[in-house]
Amino acid sequence: MVRTHGRSAIGLRLVDDNGDAAWEWPDGLLVEQPDPLLPHRVVVYGVAIDFPRAGRYDPVMLANGAPLAAHALWAQAGEPA
Repeated sequence: MVRTHGRSAIGLRLVDDNGDAAWEWPDGLLVEQPDPLLPHRVVVYGVAIDFPRAGRYDPVMLANGAPLAAHALWAQAGEPA
């Protein structure tokens, strides 16, 4: 995480292939970033994302409600673990 300064509320959003939010974990974690030029690693444990159906999704990390990072992935139907 770079380009943020001070305290940020970190959340997660799952965006489907239509651009709609399929799942959201808003403001789930509070992160303190004293220097915006230094990288800061954010690790989120214990969050189970519910994929409503198979297809393409973008998990988006949010900082204070604004998109910070995203990465496309494909979800496939399968047996529950």
